[in-house]
Amino acid sequence: MSLRNDPHGPARRSLSPDELADLEELFDEVDEDGDQRLQFAEFSQLLDDLGVDMQSEELRAGFRKIDVNRDGAIDFKEFLDWWRQR
Repeated sequence: MSLRNDPHGPARRSLSPDELADLEELFDEVDEDGDQRLQFAEFSQLLDDLGVDMQSEELRAGFRKIDVNRDGAIDFKEFLDWWRQR
């Protein structure tokens, strides 16, 4: 099952192995420099690809919240923890 434009994707708290693999694949696709961390623009693209509609300020606030270790980027674990809480 693809997570792209899945109306149920953002609301789920648990992910099947296939959904987890799809999410990781999308994460890797938007990670332009391949450092396994998303900068803000990459994060914005990922949410857009997943069909999550957020205003600019919401995106920035979300990015800051998800970046738990405050290194200025979001790794897959940080993103996945947030995604599961949505």
